[in-house]
Amino acid sequence: MACCLPSGAYKLFRMYKIYDDPQRMFTEVLYWKEEFKILSYEFKIYTALLANQMAERSKSQYVNFDQLFERLEDLMKTNENLSSLVTISDNKWEGIRECDDLQCEAHFLEEYIELKQKVESYLADVQSLKKIMIGELCPKG
Repeated sequence: MACCLPSGAYKLFRMYKIYDDPQRMFTEVLYWKEEFKILSYEFKIYTALLANQMAERSKSQYVNFDQLFERLEDLMKTNENLSSLVTISDNKWEGIRECDDLQCEAHFLEEYIELKQKVESYLADVQSLKKIMIGELCPKG
């Protein structure tokens, strides 16, 4: 199929092969919004747990709490920013329902795919920090 299509058309073909149903895009956006809400609560819990552990641990059980707090704060800010961006984009993407041609839909899908990559990267960073924090916060033994 790729040999017969110009490069721009092939790119559109690949996008539609992956995102042939715009409703899937909206379903995923709803999932992101819920995930951001849950994460905002989780971050508050982790902050409280870190503060508690920092107060309880002796110097002999050294953990770089400042670094963990800093990473947590960065992820909290990113969570707020991405949540706002997803909400703004979701409202704008409603326009895909009015599209009559592939070029119009491609415009929305390209923005969606770009944001999806950012969200997935962010969620991977969150999972990485969660693993580190759980390792530090849970008693060993």
